[in-house]
Amino acid sequence: MKIIRAKTYGVCMGVKRALELVENSIEAKPEGGVCTVGPLIHNRRVLEQLESRGVCIISGPEEVSEGAVIIRAHGIALAAQKAFRGKNIELIDGTCPKVNKSQKMAADKSAEGFHVILAGDPGHGEVVAVAGYAEECTVVSSAEDVRELELTGDTFLMCQTTFREDKFDKILEVLKDKANTAGFKVEFERTVCPATVVRQNAVKDLAAEVDAVLVIGGKTSANTTRLFHIASESGKPSWHIEGADDVPPEIIGYNTIGITAGASAPDWIVEEVEAKLHILSKGE
Repeated sequence: MKIIRAKTYGVCMGVKRALELVENSIEAKPEGGVCTVGPLIHNRRVLEQLESRGVCIISGPEEVSEGAVIIRAHGIALAAQKAFRGKNIELIDGTCPKVNKSQKMAADKSAEGFHVILAGDPGHGEVVAVAGYAEECTVVSSAEDVRELELTGDTFLMCQTTFREDKFDKILEVLKDKANTAGFKVEFERTVCPATVVRQNAVKDLAAEVDAVLVIGGKTSANTTRLFHIASESGKPSWHIEGADDVPPEIIGYNTIGITAGASAPDWIVEEVEAKLHILSKGE
C-alpha cells in the first residue's frame, strides 16, 4: 500500500493561533477558570483533551462571571462581544484575522446602505459572527436560496471563509440576473480564505493520483466536509473520518491511498491515521 498526503492539509493559521491562546491561558491560570465561547475546534479528541485540563465551553456571556474567556477563531457577533466586555472577565480575542476582516466588511457595507448576503452554512459559528456585524443580512447556502429571495435594494455578496468558490460563483450569477431584472446594484467580495482554496485544490490534485481518499477532521467541521465532498466528486472512493479508529477495513483493497485533513485535524491525528494504514497493510 502506498500512502500519499495532500500537498497542503491540516490545522490552519487561525485555528493554530486560537489553540495557542488557550494553551497560554491554561499556563497562566493553572487553577482553572478558562472558557471558550463555543467549541474551540471541531475535533472531539482535542476538545476532550482540553476539557480534561479544565477548559469549559460556554455559549454566551450570561454563563460566566469571572476568569478568562477566549473567543474562538470563528469569532462572535458584535452584540455578544459588547456583552462580554461589560463583565468582570479577561476577554481574549482569538478570532481569525480573515474572519475579522469579513466582520469589518459586513459592518462597512451595511453602513453604506447595502443589504448583505452571506453565503455559508446557516447556524455555523463564523456565519453567525459575521452576520452579527451587519444591520441587514441574509444567509444563503446555494444558488437556489438566492432564486427564492425578493431583492430590490443594493446588495453586497460575501461568503464564509471556508465556502467553495464554485458555489459562490453560481450564487453570484443568480444574484446578478436578479439585479439586472429588478434594477439594483450588486457588489461582491470573495471572502474565501486563501488557505481554504489551497486545501480544496490540493485534494482535487490528490484524488487524481490515488485510488481512494481519507479526509480527516471533525464530523461537524464545515471545511473538512467540503474537502470530503470534493474528494467524492472526483469519483474516487472517499471517507470522512475523525481519526485512526474510523479507518475503514476495506481500505486495504486499494493500492494507493490519499490522505488530507481539514483545519480541525492536528498533525498528531494525521500521523495516527497513517500508522493505522501501515498496520492494516501488513495484516496485523
